Amino acid sequence: MANRAFLPAVLMWATLTPALYKFSRYCDIRYGSAVRRMPLETAAAAPKAAVDPALYLAPALRCAHPCSCWPCLIRAVTAVSLH
Repeated sequence: MANRAFLPAVLMWATLTPALYKFSRYCDIRYGSAVRRMPLETAAAAPKAAVDPALYLAPALRCAHPCSCWPCLIRAVTAVSLH
């Protein structure tokens, strides 16, 4: 524990653990059986997932808005410095 914060750590563990366990049990009871036993018709009728390839690109390299990414910024700085 950082800075000898043993008492806050014990208090947090003692109060949060039962609450998290109760919430986990609630979710398991409420949604667990539906997720474990999804009918094949439901799975077949669901739309296919499509992931935009731009999501695999770092945000700084995406050019969603003009001059909001590194390549655009480099072009702009180069253009200004040449004039």
